[in-house]
Amino acid sequence: MSVDEIKKILNSLIELPAMPNVVTKALSVIKDPNSGARDLSKVVSNDHAITVELLKMVNSPFFGLSQNIQTVDQAIALLGFNEVKSIILACAMKPMMTSQCGKDIWEHSINTAIAAETIAKKLGRRDYDESFAQGLMHDLGKMVFEMYNSKKMTEAIMLARGGADILVAEKMVFGFDHTEVGNVLGKRWELPKQIISIMTQHHKPQASEFKTSACIIYLANRIVQDPSPLIIVEPEVQPHLGFEITNVDGFRRQVLDKARLLLRNLNSL
Repeated sequence: MSVDEIKKILNSLIELPAMPNVVTKALSVIKDPNSGARDLSKVVSNDHAITVELLKMVNSPFFGLSQNIQTVDQAIALLGFNEVKSIILACAMKPMMTSQCGKDIWEHSINTAIAAETIAKKLGRRDYDESFAQGLMHDLGKMVFEMYNSKKMTEAIMLARGGADILVAEKMVFGFDHTEVGNVLGKRWELPKQIISIMTQHHKPQASEFKTSACIIYLANRIVQDPSPLIIVEPEVQPHLGFEITNVDGFRRQVLDKARLLLRNLNSL
């Protein structure tokens, strides 16, 4: 990987957005075991636009609550700390990702986030909100490619559709792949170490120091992208997951149906 070349591309992108401030603060709350609902409420309440979108979202058909939620504290009390954190991240990331990436990467990111959250819940992980965040941000390197040269990105995608591995295709076209770009971008934005690792290693999760988290994103990514009724997981990945999905088609439909509903409600904000 040529870090200097990637930095040149990032420096050339005048319109490259900064990580939304509310996301940075919310991620700090997520990774701090001593933080709680009150800390998260303070983060959101200081951002009026996100507060409005959050309340619209929690009162949408996605959650189907029988009562109207009027405050962030009430949303956290009824939906739970983790659920609200995930919705905050999705609301805050939407403007950046839809304006810079277009529809495809945004939809794939939401699909992967929902799949990762669902897998994490099946594994009994209480930090399933972290899996949602990692799934939401795993492909930010592709956002950079799209901004830098969308024609070249299309060329790489066409090579991948022709049978080439996407990382190989990107290296053929750009000289490096989206996971390498994600690594540099994540460090520039000072994202949590675990998210940077997942952005870098989600295609090779066994190389991540956060193996189980990386394996969850790897599997989530595969499930929402590959229409096959059977997902073959590499032997070195399976032990870090600890379970198998016996009905891949059913699981995929469950995930994509929930993701479509979330997207519909997010896009209406």
